[in-house]
This record gives sequence, structure tokens and C-alpha cells, in this order.
Amino acid sequence: MQLSGAPASTTEIMQAAMIDRLSYLVWGQTKDAQKGRNRPQMLVDLLTKQTGDQGGNQEAYNTPEAFEAARRRALEGGSNSGH
Repeated sequence: MQLSGAPASTTEIMQAAMIDRLSYLVWGQTKDAQKGRNRPQMLVDLLTKQTGDQGGNQEAYNTPEAFEAARRRALEGGSNSGH
């Protein structure tokens, strides 16, 4: 989780996804859904901080040594940048 910068565990994200689906199904049975308003906010989006712009979060390394150095910094609690 620390290396990928994941804000929540896989279990937490799966549980949030289940709640999201249930709330979406319940909302789908309301008059608001028929008019397309008051759609429930998805917890998975909040947990993963998805805003629509998914670019720019990936890092690439030119050598295995650069990757290992970044990995070592991340495990020690430092920044991943600086490759």
C-alpha cells in the first residue's frame, strides 16, 4: 500500500464498493433517480481520490537501481520522487 500510495486497503475498497452498489440500487428506486438528481456520492471515489484526471500519478525508472532506491525511500517513509 505504501509503495503504490493506496489510501485504503483492498478490503476497505471492496466494502466501500459494495456500499456504493447498494446505495445506487436503492437510489434507482426513487423519484430523484427518475429525474436524474441527487445521485449518491461514491465512497470508492472518495477513498481513492478520483477526480476524473487520472494522469500524472505514475513514476517510471530508467534502471533497477533507481527503482530500488525509490522503494527504499518509500519504505522508510520518504518521498518516491527523485529518480
